[in-house]
Amino acid sequence: PGGAPWPAPRELAALLAAQRAAHGTRTAERPSLHTAAAAAARTSAAAAAQALEPPALPAAAPQNHRLASRFDPRALIAAYLLLATTILLQHSWAGLAVAAAISLAVLIPLRAQIRPWMKAIRAYMIMTAIIAFIAGLHLSPFSFDWEPALQSIKRFSGLMLIMMLGLPLMALVTPLRVQRSLEQTFGWLNRFKVPVMSIALTVTLIFRFIPLLAGEWGRYVKIAHARGKATTPAGSLPFRMLLPAMVPYIRSILRMAEQMADALEARGIGHPLAKPTQGLRLRLGREDILIIMAAAAAAILLVLIKQINN
Repeated sequence: PGGAPWPAPRELAALLAAQRAAHGTRTAERPSLHTAAAAAARTSAAAAAQALEPPALPAAAPQNHRLASRFDPRALIAAYLLLATTILLQHSWAGLAVAAAISLAVLIPLRAQIRPWMKAIRAYMIMTAIIAFIAGLHLSPFSFDWEPALQSIKRFSGLMLIMMLGLPLMALVTPLRVQRSLEQTFGWLNRFKVPVMSIALTVTLIFRFIPLLAGEWGRYVKIAHARGKATTPAGSLPFRMLLPAMVPYIRSILRMAEQMADALEARGIGHPLAKPTQGLRLRLGREDILIIMAAAAAAILLVLIKQINN
């Protein structure tokens, strides 16, 4: 009583039909729960796949990988030994000048592999200048003699050329390829009870640990800069912080050594019944032979210059 009258049955049926039609329209405009879940799953899968992709490598890393897989380590090491031996024979400025020209011809195409070692090269040059200054200095009477200073520069210059020729080898050969080259070259010594496998593994670990140690030290330097404990340029630490940084650095190296020992033991390295399989076989190609021939020609030229100057 006093309220709105109830609608007639026909009006009530028409009202319910209109409400169902409106609800169906809204349902058609809005995606279903299964469709939304499928779209969300596809989006999540795409995001996960993108997150699992490897990070972009530096520009020099793919180039180093291509060069390392392109040349045989035996050819590179043989060429280096030929050049290093003949450079050591030079005791004249003319021989060192020719050796420097040959070294520049080799190092200019490999300047990207030399760039990470520029600090070590500058430090070596500064050390050479200091030693030459001390060699030429006379205290009684106080004077400076250029002859012993130039002799010191001459000796250290040859060593610097040899060092610079050897630095790109760290990027041009991989530890696995070095191990395979030693095993394939000296594997016949196993019948004489020579531990070729152990020696090859030792050399491989040395090649592997040098960049690891450098990277670990760089990590601690970055930690010191991130915590505001160092105000020096990035990549270096002040002298007062060397000792505090060396303690955790040595502990980290020991932990890495323990992990490496566990990994070698788990892979059966050193087991008397172990029979390792070799999935990689090295073969000398045409470019490797050309490298050896070019190094041999440069070595012959340096030997001739040495004989002429004598």
